[in-house]
Amino acid sequence: MGLMNRIRGFFRQHTRSSIPVDVPSLDEINTIAYIIDHTSWAQGADSYELETSEYQYYQNVLEHVRSSLDMHIVYRDNGWAAVSDELQRINPDVVVEWHFNSFNGSAQGYEALTLDGRPSVLSDIFLDTMRNEFPDRVERGVKYPHRGKYNLHIASGATPHCVLVEPFFGDNTNDVIYPSDMIRFIRLFTENLRKHRG
Repeated sequence: MGLMNRIRGFFRQHTRSSIPVDVPSLDEINTIAYIIDHTSWAQGADSYELETSEYQYYQNVLEHVRSSLDMHIVYRDNGWAAVSDELQRINPDVVVEWHFNSFNGSAQGYEALTLDGRPSVLSDIFLDTMRNEFPDRVERGVKYPHRGKYNLHIASGATPHCVLVEPFFGDNTNDVIYPSDMIRFIRLFTENLRKHRG
């Protein structure tokens, strides 16, 4: 089978309609894995205001809070197969993949992406925490991950409770979240995850 046929087959198999809607309940959250997408050589979107890339930004803020929050950081530098292996080893209750958006310099807001484009416990906690901490920001809601679909399928191999989050647009100086504020936000978000009871 040719490469293009294999790719088409993958996406036919993983369309929205093939995703199970009956996700098991999440009674409590103990083990948390945070994925830093992109790599040291392909670092994702750039933010000129923050003078950093997605990869560097989240590496800095997540490593800063790692020891105090007792969570796992998973890097993609060694490929998605290594991410999958690491998640299987960790056996997390939830997986959150961190990004920031970039578009046209004026787009703004925060959003969560889930496997089926529907709200979930994780997307609700993320959006609620953003809404409380940044009440003047634009809420873009929950979306279907057209570009991040493969990432979430990898994460869902370890737990059905996974979400991809994008708290801001890095190319809009009025929308960026500076590292000190993101560190505070991640602390609160993680605390809110741990408070959850199904």
